[in-house]
Amino acid sequence: MKVRLITALALVTLSMSCVTMASASQITVDFDNVGVIDALTLSNIASSQLTFGIMQIHNGAVTSNFVGATSAPNVYAVGPVAASNLQASNIEMNFSSPVSDVGLDVITGGAAGAFTVYAFDASGNILGVNTVNLNSGGSQRVWFNVGGISEVVVRGVPGGNPIPFAVDTIQFSSVPEPASLMLMGTGIAGLWGLRKRLGNR
Repeated sequence: MKVRLITALALVTLSMSCVTMASASQITVDFDNVGVIDALTLSNIASSQLTFGIMQIHNGAVTSNFVGATSAPNVYAVGPVAASNLQASNIEMNFSSPVSDVGLDVITGGAAGAFTVYAFDASGNILGVNTVNLNSGGSQRVWFNVGGISEVVVRGVPGGNPIPFAVDTIQFSSVPEPASLMLMGTGIAGLWGLRKRLGNR
């Protein structure tokens, strides 16, 4: 009986680790299959919220009219908003379940500037910070090689004169939730026990 229990626990552990390795998937969002807001310019950029699977991005809009795009034609951009109370100075990406290994291109528009990229966990704790200094029309790839990321925020220059900037080619790895893995492992162990019971009859 003890041997059977140890074997069952070993099978559950092995199946959970195999499912984790097999099910982690790399996802790329480049905005190229998303409709562009008509007649979008950096002076009238509108706020929009988009969802791509488990990722939601907001505070900016998709445009194809942006200097320095790394993956043509579209990017997700923010900029000064004329005659509006919308002062877009950050882009936020939220994940409905934690992800790992997040990468994205940060692109500046018509002026040089410094941008700060933060990764947060579900409790709002900072998992990583990257500062990006870009010349006009420049871009830089930013990576967070950690797990448990629930939110990524790109901050531009705060205040009354934000610098236009964009993000593009966002990548992240999603992993099944632990509860799902445990349920699957328990099911495999149950099937193994049933097979052994039927085999002893």
